Amino acid sequence: MNLKEIKIYNFLIAGLKAGIISLILNNIYYFVFNSSSAIDYSEIITYGSTSGASIIITIIGAIFYFLISRFTDKSTLIFQIVGGLFAIVSCAGAFGETLQDGSPMPVDFAYLSVPMHIITGFIAITLIPKFISK
Repeated sequence: MNLKEIKIYNFLIAGLKAGIISLILNNIYYFVFNSSSAIDYSEIITYGSTSGASIIITIIGAIFYFLISRFTDKSTLIFQIVGGLFAIVSCAGAFGETLQDGSPMPVDFAYLSVPMHIITGFIAITLIPKFISK
């Protein structure tokens, strides 16, 4: 299949589908983690922020995939490499000493945050190309 012939709409729908799967998995993980943790993270991460981030990131990924598909026949490989690296690099913030607002990093925050970054990245790089090829 020639990706150059596929319209952006199809990429956006693929990103939305991947985002919905990602938000379901991330919210399940968030629920399980919060249920088993003694720390309340609800002022930092909520179901809404988890859902929004899951959808937005996969749609941005789909747009990136669309753009690189216009320039190279190796767009799927490039998308998967760059997306995988982005997911890994995005985890770095969870290991800092402060949150983005300057408040101290909560205990065990990385155990909550990092898996959700990896889930979203993995879903994006595996499912968006599959949804496009159908």
